[in-house]
Amino acid sequence: MKKQIVHILVIIMILFLSCEKDANIKLPEEDPKLSVYGFLSPEDTITSVIVKNTHPFYGKKSNNKIAYITNARVKITNNNNDYILPFSTQTNSYYLDSNNIKIIPGEEYFIEISAPDFPVVTSSTIIPESINKTLEHIDVRYLHSSDLNTPDITYSSRIFFNVKWTDNSIEKNYYRLTGHVDYTAPQQGEKGELDNNNIFLYDDDDWNGQTKTSDVLHYDYYSGGGITIPVHLMLLNIDYHYYQYHKTVRDFDIHSENPFSEPVIVYSNIQNGAGVFASYRKHEIIKNVELIN
Repeated sequence: MKKQIVHILVIIMILFLSCEKDANIKLPEEDPKLSVYGFLSPEDTITSVIVKNTHPFYGKKSNNKIAYITNARVKITNNNNDYILPFSTQTNSYYLDSNNIKIIPGEEYFIEISAPDFPVVTSSTIIPESINKTLEHIDVRYLHSSDLNTPDITYSSRIFFNVKWTDNSIEKNYYRLTGHVDYTAPQQGEKGELDNNNIFLYDDDDWNGQTKTSDVLHYDYYSGGGITIPVHLMLLNIDYHYYQYHKTVRDFDIHSENPFSEPVIVYSNIQNGAGVFASYRKHEIIKNVELIN
């Protein structure tokens, strides 16, 4: 009896496997759209907007086909003042010097971008009124790469910057911590970014009016014992669009290769397109810090 049951189960499995077919699902096609990345701040020396065309992608981000749009018309409007941003081949962006465009806190700015074979895209942002100047540097701590238990680390030391700031209790606030250093060793390439491509964002929902302490900002270096470098620590008071866009991009990067995670939809406030048009205020402090091996 037991042999008969096993025989029947084997037959069922064979029949089941023989019915399998390769799925041939045609993914929906969409026309390419304009992707816009523009950020306004009264503290910046230039206003820059990047315009690309992008096709929807599925799976790994490397499958995405992206190209810069060099023949677009980029117009920013505020209080009936129109600013046309010319294209720069050096930066692959449309930009104006701060002397040629006034970014005024508390006012709304509109953007309109048109390009051949693409629908016109629009968006707007309101410049945050306040700038948080309470950022303070507390201290630093050092770690050797061997202390981090990460085998793929190629630098010799990492320095963490401990900072704090106090939230403005009378308004809703979103923040980003970032920074850079003025010193770059030959082995490190062109940039000395503190956040190392990480995005450190904060929402004051749970600590409105309180002081926040953080030591997430760090700088990786290979050598430099006895060398003192200027470190630029920056606190950005960002608008909702800036926060939501970077938060969802960060979440997408974390979960994009995990087949068991729920899909992450990257935030966009660009009508008829994709991307973000946002604004922020920036406060910067500079500290001289010694690099220790």
